[in-house]
Amino acid sequence: MGKIAEALSNLKPYIEYIVDVASNYDAAKLQNKLENDVYTYFSSLKPLSYEHKVVCTLPNEAQLCVGTWLRYRAGWHRFGSEITNSSDFFEYIRKYGDSLKPQVRTPIRRDFSELVDLAKQLKPFPGSEERSLTLPKGKQAHQVYIQFDGEVEVIPIRLKSVNVSLWHPRHLSVKLDGRGYESIFLDILSPSSYVVLEDIITSVYNLYEAIKTEVSAVIKHNEPIIEKMKEIAAVWMVSNNIKP
Repeated sequence: MGKIAEALSNLKPYIEYIVDVASNYDAAKLQNKLENDVYTYFSSLKPLSYEHKVVCTLPNEAQLCVGTWLRYRAGWHRFGSEITNSSDFFEYIRKYGDSLKPQVRTPIRRDFSELVDLAKQLKPFPGSEERSLTLPKGKQAHQVYIQFDGEVEVIPIRLKSVNVSLWHPRHLSVKLDGRGYESIFLDILSPSSYVVLEDIITSVYNLYEAIKTEVSAVIKHNEPIIEKMKEIAAVWMVSNNIKP
């Protein structure tokens, strides 16, 4: 086995784990799915009301209303517009769901109220902030540059920290030591990143392991709540011929 093939073989189990975490514990994707699921389950109860009702006035002086669906009314709009963005709906139903309970039609009120109570128990996934790991002082790695004339240049670099966004875990930034705020950006699916990762792979692995633990805790908390919401909505989905 050649030296490059051997190095890649040694990296393989680490890279596979990191790719798995980036693919299955991406907080942005999981939050989007959570919001879409909640939106779908409440949608099964449509129409929420046969009348247009003002539920409450929001801090920005707009009004939250209910009719067939939840509506946002601002300024001169007579009825406002339906809230079709699942992220906005997720926020409003958790903040103002209690005020909505008495406003929905009687046949769905009990299930609607239970869905609101369950939605409020859900934990949102972590935001777009980064998780960082400080590397040992003087930690070195290497970058490879291939010039247009074919010349290969290997440059040693000193690293300060590794940073990963929970909303974009496929990419990570490595802050360089002694160069101000300069960083290099790596893609875990790009073999060209492996030259740098080779020297810090254990640290990067540990960082992704911590990310998996953090995100897994939210998944574990939300799963039984979502399952209960799904069970409540299932009856209405069947009667309304809605596919989950």
